[in-house]
Amino acid sequence: MDPCIPCVRHIESNGSVVLNLGNYFNLLLKGDGYYHLYFVIVILQVYIFLPFIMYVMSHLNIKFHYVLLCSVGIQVACYYFYESYLTHYFPRGTRLMIWYLVFILIGVWIGDNYEEYCKREKHVTIFLPAALISGVLYTYFYHLSNISRHVPLGRLNLVWYIYAFSMPLLLLYVSKKVNIRFFERAGQLSFGIFLMHPLFLFIMYRMNTTVNVILYDILSFFIIYSLSYTITKWLNATPWGKYIVG
Repeated sequence: MDPCIPCVRHIESNGSVVLNLGNYFNLLLKGDGYYHLYFVIVILQVYIFLPFIMYVMSHLNIKFHYVLLCSVGIQVACYYFYESYLTHYFPRGTRLMIWYLVFILIGVWIGDNYEEYCKREKHVTIFLPAALISGVLYTYFYHLSNISRHVPLGRLNLVWYIYAFSMPLLLLYVSKKVNIRFFERAGQLSFGIFLMHPLFLFIMYRMNTTVNVILYDILSFFIIYSLSYTITKWLNATPWGKYIVG
């Protein structure tokens, strides 16, 4: 490869591609340019379709459990539609809004019915065990994949959906009952933390260590989050920081 031709490094796939004007826009469109920035493509899709979803949801007088069942059903249908037809055109489903449709639909309903949702105590009895069990399973599957053990993709995605769906709903309920300043502040700084953490992931992934894999992942999480939080908080306190971290 000509050393004068720039390369784009993919952290998550640990590969590289030659960068030219043609594939630059292709990478930008598909969200494959650099690690977490693919989510910007998802956000743009949400900006386009969210007004329509909000309009429809605001005109539906529907209870939470019905929204939950319908959202899960729509997500299952979208998942199999992607796996059957769209995967040939978009190899990475996480770049499409339909991959996260269940979160968007439930989020819109809660946005319109926030106080009603927080009054329902029985949600905790459902989401607490679901979040704990799926969290443990997903961590285990993630560990297996890190040590090159085969994990069925469908099973991994199912556990991820359950965890990513139940944990935020549980934390949303808990946040109304327990007022912890740190978590409130972390929420305010979340965009900056989101932008900051790949730099430290990049460094940690390239450190040679003989520490147990699970212990290393736990330590990495606390180190990366702490550094991202601290730097984002410092930047946010400066007059110009809000232009960087939001």
